[in-house]
Amino acid sequence: MATKVAIRTTFEAAKTIEPIYTGGDVSLDESGRLLATCVEEDVLVVDIETGVPVTRIEGDGEPVTSLCLSPSASHLVICSRSLTMRIYALSQSDGTSTIKSTLQRTLKPHQSPVVTSTIDDTGYLLATGGADGTVKVWDIRGGYVTHTFHGHGGVVSALCLFQMDSIAGSPGDSRPK
Repeated sequence: MATKVAIRTTFEAAKTIEPIYTGGDVSLDESGRLLATCVEEDVLVVDIETGVPVTRIEGDGEPVTSLCLSPSASHLVICSRSLTMRIYALSQSDGTSTIKSTLQRTLKPHQSPVVTSTIDDTGYLLATGGADGTVKVWDIRGGYVTHTFHGHGGVVSALCLFQMDSIAGSPGDSRPK
């Protein structure tokens, strides 16, 4: 005679894992510890070592087109299809692993959506490339444009800022020859 084995058909969730990426741009800080990602219209900053979200920044109702995290993770720049660029200052919350995000300013960077953006190694300059074919270089802390480059034949889809060492013997070079 066979006995009926009791099989469980319902279960309780022991842990819920929320999504950390739903498509779009991503950015890492210099240490590779913090990752900024798009989750729908919001931006999530995740500690990669623990997998725990450390801050969530609510969107403006439009999809994020570009985001970048400064190398030191002191600033986060978010551009959206609403033609706005929001610059946040990031700081560690006291006694916790969370990060406090403070909106510093909201700007209209281009006449069309920003497609790509990057922050230089010093964390002071931001470059944005738009669908309008222009590149703008911004002072992050001041919130103003330092340079505008026109004449690109189409959408600016990639940017890179780098520093060059001065060449020995060039004007202003104080190195011994």
